[in-house]
Amino acid sequence: MSEETPYTPIDCSVHDELLALTTLRKDVTITYLDEKGPSMTIHSTIEDVYTKGKAEFLRTKDGTVIRLDRLLRVAESIADSM
Repeated sequence: MSEETPYTPIDCSVHDELLALTTLRKDVTITYLDEKGPSMTIHSTIEDVYTKGKAEFLRTKDGTVIRLDRLLRVAESIADSM
């Protein structure tokens, strides 16, 4: 996906779940499509969910920024629930 790819809004319920994870500072495992196409997986905490231009993004504790329509999966980390 290139930056010129039009943003496709995500489902409102998914957006609400991301906001809840942000508020609760839960550790999560995020799988997403990199800008060049391959899928990436990271483990972090979501620090912010925001809008820039006409697209929505999340920023993790380590500074990774992901456009929300590139998300494939967001799950709470197992270690966080123990």
